[in-house]
Amino acid sequence: MTRPRFIYFGPDSVGREDKKVMLRTLLHSTSDQGNYVQSMYIRLQRGKSVQNFNLWFCNNGGGLEIGSGLFVDKKGIVCNHHFAMPKDGADYEFLAGEYLLQVYVELIGEGPHKVFEQKLSLTKTQEEEMKKIGIHFNWAPNTQNYASYVDAKEK
Repeated sequence: MTRPRFIYFGPDSVGREDKKVMLRTLLHSTSDQGNYVQSMYIRLQRGKSVQNFNLWFCNNGGGLEIGSGLFVDKKGIVCNHHFAMPKDGADYEFLAGEYLLQVYVELIGEGPHKVFEQKLSLTKTQEEEMKKIGIHFNWAPNTQNYASYVDAKEK
């Protein structure tokens, strides 16, 4: 997996309370035959708190579809990957602090493999703004860091 150009934390859509993590990345295979991705999920850790976002959806130009079997060859595939929380009644808030984002891919016949890891941080001001809208992290290659912002257009 390449470094995501874009990462998002926040509500599934404006005014909704469902939380999600979204990223845009290229998945590629080093195998000549390619690989079949059975599932993907995000593990998000802040301090001792850990939340899995294990409902995976992807969009590669068409509509948003549930992620269930994706063939990835050497050329790769670029998608927007959306990860939602399980509907188990758990509530999750994006609070100020340092986060460790980990992306896991499960190939057919294998267990999950961690394919990406990134530290991200939220300020107290961003936490307050995120009550209704999300935060965007854009990769800045010139600084080799993610720049975060809350999109005022979403308000």
